[in-house]
Amino acid sequence: MAAGSPEYKVVDRSILLPFYRRFLVDPVLPLLPARLNPNTITHVGHLINLGGTVLLLALWPKRGWPFISAMVLLQIYMWCDNADGAHARRTNQCSALGEFLDHGLDALNTVYIAYLTAMALGLPPMGWVTIALVIPGAGAVTYWEQTQTGVFRLGLLNQVESITVLSFALTMSAIFGNDVFERVSLFGISAQRGFFLWCVATILFGMVRGMQRVAARDGVATVLPVAAFIAFGAAIAGAAAAGAISTIAAVTLATCANVHYGTRMLTLRLHHQLPKVEPALLAFTALLCSFIGWKIAGFAMNPAGGPLLATAACIVFGAQAIQNTRASLQQIAR
Repeated sequence: MAAGSPEYKVVDRSILLPFYRRFLVDPVLPLLPARLNPNTITHVGHLINLGGTVLLLALWPKRGWPFISAMVLLQIYMWCDNADGAHARRTNQCSALGEFLDHGLDALNTVYIAYLTAMALGLPPMGWVTIALVIPGAGAVTYWEQTQTGVFRLGLLNQVESITVLSFALTMSAIFGNDVFERVSLFGISAQRGFFLWCVATILFGMVRGMQRVAARDGVATVLPVAAFIAFGAAIAGAAAAGAISTIAAVTLATCANVHYGTRMLTLRLHHQLPKVEPALLAFTALLCSFIGWKIAGFAMNPAGGPLLATAACIVFGAQAIQNTRASLQQIAR
């Protein structure tokens, strides 16, 4: 780690990660050239994951080879994401830039994983919105806890476990069609709903546990910044459920908010600053609540309202994410 950079402490309780590293990562590392920059591995993994996601979104298949291709690319991404840090430690190339790049791109990778999950399970519109909120949101909340406490904490079920289940779902969709999870049921609960509820429940439990840990350690007031972030997510879901905004607008808002909040937390950590309530989140939450109230009151919604709100959020949060990234790189360079 570069001099003057924040302490990097990890508590990772993953069940499968030790076995994954032992059998699939560590044996391959000696084959990598020592001069290979670990950040190159990080970039390659991100681009491969993006490629698989774009493939499914572009083709929008119901079954077949695109799902298998996305699954293989997802597995390659996971290997890269676990190999970059291991290669950096093995070749003494650890750096604050490498950590920031790894976590910053994972703010995007979790978005891709959310989209892949929704495609694999053939989720309905509200399922798309929920998954787009909670999967990347879990990563953003983890970054918030790390910024507040200095500890990057991961639970029993995280990346390796989640991607293993997602790879199974992508494979089943390739063979039987992505409506298979809706057709297969147990005790009256479809496999689609079962997977969906399991995913959402475990993620929300982890987010609440993180907030509880911080509140117990630093006081309830320290949870307010992430509570504002979660309130914005709830407003997005509420507006989509009420029909005040479209599914596309809701997924766009969720993506913008999650990427913005994740990069914001990384920037604050690099500058040794604690999280604060983000005014932009409060403003957009208020706008969404007004949309919900307008719809519930029975007034006609302007079709352009949702797209305009999503566009404004992309501009505001995108500009802030770029500014945060620039500030982070400047801090690392110093």
